[in-house]
Amino acid sequence: MLNKNHHELITFSKLGEIVDDSLLNSLLFENAQIKIKFLSRLVNELKFPVVYLDFDLLFSGYVVSKTIESPGDNITIVKPTLDNLENVINEVIYQVVDKKTIVIIDSLNVLSNFFSGKDSGRILNAYLMLLASISEQSNSKIIFSSVAKKKDGMWVLSPTNRHIVDSGKILKIFVTENNVDLVLEVTHENYLRKFSVRKDS
Repeated sequence: MLNKNHHELITFSKLGEIVDDSLLNSLLFENAQIKIKFLSRLVNELKFPVVYLDFDLLFSGYVVSKTIESPGDNITIVKPTLDNLENVINEVIYQVVDKKTIVIIDSLNVLSNFFSGKDSGRILNAYLMLLASISEQSNSKIIFSSVAKKKDGMWVLSPTNRHIVDSGKILKIFVTENNVDLVLEVTHENYLRKFSVRKDS
Protein backbone atom coordinates (compact mmCIF):
# COMPACT_ATOMS: atom_id res chain seq x y z
CA MET A 1 0.00 0.00 0.00
CA LEU A 2 1.13 3.53 -0.64
CA ASN A 3 1.82 5.60 2.44
CA LYS A 4 1.71 9.38 2.22
CA ASN A 5 4.41 9.75 4.89
CA HIS A 6 6.92 7.47 3.19
CA HIS A 7 9.74 8.78 1.04
CA GLU A 8 12.65 6.79 -0.35
CA LEU A 9 15.40 6.72 -2.93
CA ILE A 10 14.81 3.99 -5.52
CA THR A 11 16.33 2.73 -8.77
CA PHE A 12 14.73 2.59 -12.20
CA SER A 13 14.59 -1.19 -11.77
CA LYS A 14 12.39 -0.75 -8.69
CA LEU A 15 10.28 1.78 -10.57
CA GLY A 16 9.67 -0.83 -13.26
CA GLU A 17 8.31 -3.14 -10.55
CA ILE A 18 5.96 -0.41 -9.26
CA VAL A 19 4.57 0.16 -12.76
CA ASP A 20 4.21 -3.59 -13.27
CA ASP A 21 1.91 -3.76 -10.22
CA SER A 22 -0.75 -1.60 -11.88
CA LEU A 23 -2.83 -2.24 -15.01
CA LEU A 24 -3.14 1.46 -15.85
CA ASN A 25 -0.29 3.91 -15.29
CA SER A 26 -0.37 7.63 -16.03
CA LEU A 27 3.04 9.31 -16.22
CA LEU A 28 2.82 13.10 -15.99
CA PHE A 29 5.77 15.36 -16.77
CA GLU A 30 6.34 19.08 -16.41
CA ASN A 31 8.09 19.22 -19.81
CA ALA A 32 8.91 17.06 -22.82
CA GLN A 33 12.64 16.84 -22.08
CA ILE A 34 12.06 15.19 -18.71
CA LYS A 35 9.52 12.87 -20.35
CA ILE A 36 12.00 11.56 -22.90
CA LYS A 37 14.84 11.15 -20.37
CA PHE A 38 12.57 9.30 -17.99
CA LEU A 39 10.92 7.00 -20.54
CA SER A 40 14.23 6.11 -22.18
CA ARG A 41 15.50 4.86 -18.81
CA LEU A 42 12.27 3.15 -17.83
CA VAL A 43 11.77 1.11 -21.02
CA ASN A 44 15.15 -0.55 -20.62
CA GLU A 45 14.11 -1.80 -17.16
CA LEU A 46 10.91 -3.46 -18.37
CA LYS A 47 11.37 -7.20 -18.71
CA PHE A 48 8.41 -8.02 -20.95
CA PRO A 49 7.75 -7.12 -24.60
CA VAL A 50 7.10 -3.38 -24.96
CA VAL A 51 5.06 -1.72 -27.71
CA TYR A 52 5.92 1.98 -27.73
CA LEU A 53 3.27 4.04 -29.55
CA ASP A 54 5.24 7.17 -30.38
CA PHE A 55 2.55 9.72 -31.26
CA ASP A 56 4.73 12.82 -30.88
CA LEU A 57 7.78 11.19 -32.57
CA LEU A 58 10.15 12.59 -29.94
CA PHE A 59 11.29 9.23 -28.60
CA SER A 60 12.03 7.76 -32.03
CA GLY A 61 13.74 11.00 -33.05
CA TYR A 62 16.02 10.86 -30.02
CA VAL A 63 16.80 7.20 -30.74
CA VAL A 64 17.71 7.92 -34.39
CA SER A 65 19.90 10.87 -33.37
CA LYS A 66 21.50 8.70 -30.63
CA THR A 67 20.69 11.37 -28.06
CA ILE A 68 19.31 8.60 -25.84
CA GLU A 69 20.34 4.98 -25.46
CA SER A 70 18.86 2.69 -28.10
CA PRO A 71 16.06 0.55 -26.63
CA GLY A 72 16.47 -3.19 -26.12
CA ASP A 73 15.37 -5.92 -28.51
CA ASN A 74 12.13 -6.43 -26.57
CA ILE A 75 10.90 -2.93 -27.53
CA THR A 76 8.95 -2.22 -30.72
CA ILE A 77 8.49 1.45 -31.64
CA VAL A 78 5.36 2.23 -33.65
CA LYS A 79 4.58 5.66 -35.17
CA PRO A 80 0.79 5.95 -35.37
CA THR A 81 -0.91 8.46 -37.63
CA LEU A 82 -4.54 9.44 -37.98
CA ASP A 83 -4.75 7.27 -41.10
CA ASN A 84 -3.34 4.08 -39.55
CA LEU A 85 -4.57 4.50 -35.96
CA GLU A 86 -7.34 1.91 -36.21
CA ASN A 87 -4.95 -0.70 -37.66
CA VAL A 88 -2.35 0.07 -35.00
CA ILE A 89 -4.89 -0.32 -32.19
CA ASN A 90 -6.09 -3.63 -33.66
CA GLU A 91 -2.52 -4.95 -33.86
CA VAL A 92 -1.83 -3.93 -30.26
CA ILE A 93 -5.04 -5.66 -29.13
CA TYR A 94 -3.99 -8.88 -30.85
CA GLN A 95 -0.62 -8.76 -29.11
CA VAL A 96 -1.87 -8.03 -25.59
CA VAL A 97 -4.48 -10.78 -25.85
CA ASP A 98 -1.78 -13.28 -26.82
CA LYS A 99 0.89 -12.48 -24.20
CA LYS A 100 1.86 -10.09 -21.45
CA THR A 101 2.94 -6.84 -23.05
CA ILE A 102 3.72 -3.33 -21.81
CA VAL A 103 1.97 -0.75 -24.02
CA ILE A 104 3.33 2.80 -23.80
CA ILE A 105 1.16 5.55 -25.29
CA ASP A 106 3.38 8.61 -25.79
CA SER A 107 1.79 11.02 -25.65
CA LEU A 108 -1.82 11.71 -24.74
CA ASN A 109 -1.22 15.35 -25.72
CA VAL A 110 -0.85 14.38 -29.40
CA LEU A 111 -3.29 11.45 -29.35
CA SER A 112 -6.01 13.74 -27.99
CA ASN A 113 -5.51 16.02 -31.02
CA PHE A 114 -6.43 13.11 -33.30
CA PHE A 115 -10.02 13.48 -32.10
CA SER A 116 -11.87 16.73 -32.64
CA GLY A 117 -15.21 18.00 -31.42
CA LYS A 118 -17.00 17.95 -28.12
CA ASP A 119 -16.87 14.14 -27.83
CA SER A 120 -13.09 13.91 -28.27
CA GLY A 121 -12.44 13.22 -24.59
CA ARG A 122 -15.05 10.48 -24.50
CA ILE A 123 -13.63 8.81 -27.63
CA LEU A 124 -10.10 8.91 -26.20
CA ASN A 125 -11.29 7.42 -22.90
CA ALA A 126 -13.16 4.69 -24.77
CA TYR A 127 -9.99 3.66 -26.65
CA LEU A 128 -7.96 3.55 -23.43
CA MET A 129 -10.58 1.65 -21.44
CA LEU A 130 -11.04 -0.89 -24.25
CA LEU A 131 -7.30 -1.48 -24.37
CA ALA A 132 -7.16 -1.76 -20.57
CA SER A 133 -10.04 -4.24 -20.45
CA ILE A 134 -8.39 -6.51 -23.01
CA SER A 135 -4.95 -6.13 -21.40
CA GLU A 136 -6.26 -7.41 -18.09
CA GLN A 137 -6.76 -10.86 -19.58
CA SER A 138 -3.03 -11.35 -20.18
CA ASN A 139 -1.77 -9.25 -17.23
CA SER A 140 -0.50 -6.69 -19.73
CA LYS A 141 0.11 -3.12 -18.56
CA ILE A 142 -0.79 0.23 -20.10
CA ILE A 143 1.38 3.32 -19.58
CA PHE A 144 0.25 6.65 -20.99
CA SER A 145 2.44 9.71 -20.78
CA SER A 146 1.49 13.37 -20.83
CA VAL A 147 3.09 16.76 -20.44
CA ALA A 148 0.81 18.13 -17.73
CA LYS A 149 0.21 20.76 -15.12
CA LYS A 150 -2.13 21.24 -12.18
CA LYS A 151 -5.07 23.56 -12.70
CA ASP A 152 -7.66 24.12 -9.98
CA GLY A 153 -6.32 21.06 -8.17
CA MET A 154 -6.67 18.75 -11.20
CA TRP A 155 -4.14 17.46 -13.72
CA VAL A 156 -4.66 18.78 -17.25
CA LEU A 157 -2.76 18.35 -20.49
CA SER A 158 -0.37 21.19 -21.25
CA PRO A 159 -0.88 23.50 -23.08
CA THR A 160 -4.43 22.52 -24.14
CA ASN A 161 -5.86 22.33 -20.57
CA ARG A 162 -7.85 19.21 -21.51
CA HIS A 163 -8.59 16.97 -18.55
CA ILE A 164 -6.48 13.84 -18.24
CA VAL A 165 -8.10 10.42 -18.06
CA ASP A 166 -8.67 9.76 -14.38
CA SER A 167 -9.88 6.88 -12.27
CA GLY A 168 -9.14 5.50 -8.84
CA LYS A 169 -7.69 2.45 -10.57
CA ILE A 170 -5.00 4.47 -12.38
CA LEU A 171 -1.56 4.75 -10.79
CA LYS A 172 -0.42 8.33 -11.41
CA ILE A 173 3.23 9.39 -11.31
CA PHE A 174 4.13 13.07 -11.68
CA VAL A 175 7.81 13.53 -12.51
CA THR A 176 9.90 16.65 -11.90
CA GLU A 177 13.65 17.05 -11.51
CA ASN A 178 16.27 18.83 -9.47
CA ASN A 179 20.05 18.98 -9.93
CA VAL A 180 20.59 15.41 -8.75
CA ASP A 181 17.31 13.48 -8.85
CA LEU A 182 14.16 12.83 -10.74
CA VAL A 183 11.43 13.38 -8.15
CA LEU A 184 8.31 11.19 -8.35
CA GLU A 185 4.99 11.89 -6.71
CA VAL A 186 3.01 8.64 -6.90
CA THR A 187 -0.71 8.54 -6.21
CA HIS A 188 -3.11 5.62 -6.32
CA GLU A 189 -6.65 5.86 -5.02
CA ASN A 190 -6.32 7.91 -1.80
CA TYR A 191 -2.63 7.23 -1.17
CA LEU A 192 0.39 9.39 -1.89
CA ARG A 193 4.03 8.37 -1.89
CA LYS A 194 7.17 10.23 -2.94
CA PHE A 195 10.31 8.75 -4.44
CA SER A 196 13.58 10.04 -5.82
CA VAL A 197 15.55 8.38 -8.58
CA ARG A 198 19.18 9.33 -9.16
CA LYS A 199 19.64 10.64 -12.70
CA ASP A 200 22.90 8.72 -13.01
CA SER A 201 21.62 5.47 -11.44
